[in-house]
Amino acid sequence: MKCLPTQKNFFNFTRKTFAAAFVFSALLSTFTFFSCASSAHKKLHPVYITDKKCIELLPPSSCSLSKECAQEFSGDFDGKSFSMMAYLKLDKKEISVCLLSTFGVDIGFLSYDGKSVKFESHFFPDSFKAEYIVADFQNAYYDFDVLKENYSAAGLSFAETKTSDSITRTIHDGKNLIEEIEIKLKKKKISRIKIRNHLRNYTYIITEVEP
Repeated sequence: MKCLPTQKNFFNFTRKTFAAAFVFSALLSTFTFFSCASSAHKKLHPVYITDKKCIELLPPSSCSLSKECAQEFSGDFDGKSFSMMAYLKLDKKEISVCLLSTFGVDIGFLSYDGKSVKFESHFFPDSFKAEYIVADFQNAYYDFDVLKENYSAAGLSFAETKTSDSITRTIHDGKNLIEEIEIKLKKKKISRIKIRNHLRNYTYIITEVEP
């Protein structure tokens, strides 16, 4: 698969995460009631930020950042918790995410090239639309100005505040706070992202694993 890490980064990734293997295996078993979602959309679905207002995904060419990194990916959706490892590849051509066990076994895959979203995972139901995950990755990693313009076109506001070691982004529908994206920086690089959607009742925490 295209998103698989380079050999050097993969060995660094597995070395740092091997100790969590038994915890991960226990968490993995909690998701066995989900059927396997596998989809490739020729036509991209719009992402409904509210029940009435939606955005279109930005093309990968809108991203000025290029990176490839291992991540610890955890969260909570409507009271159901999950935790896994991931490997992200992000550039002007695509967003791709491999979901991995701590032994390096591929357990899921998502890719977006601007034309379609391909998604395979045992962790989500068939009805799940992967465009929503792509949108959240864009909210965290894409440039503020292009995101603000995209949300403004949908009648929503996208704001950003910065400190020396953090960036906070918010999505509002009028006075209603829809989503918060908290980005922690270490040596001016992203180290941790927390995405909390108040309307849809979910939280992601993405921690980048240092090589």
